[in-house]
Amino acid sequence: MQPFHIKPDTLRMSTNNTSTHWQETTIKLGQYLFAISWIVFGIEHLIYAGFVATLVPPYMPAQIFWVYLTALAMIAAGISFIINTKTRLAAWLLAAMLGLFILMIHIPSLIMKPHVDISWTRAIQDVSLMAAALMLTGNIKADNTGRIIFAFALLALGCQHFLHMDFVTAKVPSNLPAINIIDDIVGAIIVVACVCIIAWWNLIFTSVFLGCFLLVLTLLYYLPLLAFTLQAGGTWTAFMLNIAITGGAFLVSKEAFNR
Repeated sequence: MQPFHIKPDTLRMSTNNTSTHWQETTIKLGQYLFAISWIVFGIEHLIYAGFVATLVPPYMPAQIFWVYLTALAMIAAGISFIINTKTRLAAWLLAAMLGLFILMIHIPSLIMKPHVDISWTRAIQDVSLMAAALMLTGNIKADNTGRIIFAFALLALGCQHFLHMDFVTAKVPSNLPAINIIDDIVGAIIVVACVCIIAWWNLIFTSVFLGCFLLVLTLLYYLPLLAFTLQAGGTWTAFMLNIAITGGAFLVSKEAFNR
């Protein structure tokens, strides 16, 4: 009986198939996390329509109409990403909508109140979400642009950890000891990961590591809060913002997969 040998080509094909499946799973995870966030954002817009209407620029007529239209657009985009239908169109439209938010809401707010830290954080978070949407458009140039913008935006959010700000992405649970030191370590990890993404250094590993890192921190911080304040709209918004950005981190590996 001849000993069984695996041909090198067969082994290489098996390894490539495993790697491809793993990468596809990572991208799907990022897409689903991103999608769920937008569905929740849309539902929140419907529930808190009166408050959201106050954020609409005053020069726009029928402000409540824009709130409901935006809510439906968010929910539709989230569903599109989940069922994988018209995903590219939904991604382009979502990126355009976020771009309008940045131009019409965040930039005027920052000009009027440049010293309000939370305004900077929210603006940078929306920039990162816009970049994540670009990574779902299926366009190579948009994907690359989204990766770079996302990395720079998240790098800025990571640097906020060194300032120990209250409203940051990947917030550290307050019950941990030496929280300021841990906060610095979290910020350093995010910054290093973003530099690696910008430099295209081991992109897939960095993307998966960063996504898992952000996801663990998000769950550790927000799940206990939501367990006691399930109806707190502000907590849900912050939680979903972190989940959406986490989805974007996983989506960074999409460009390497496409190439």
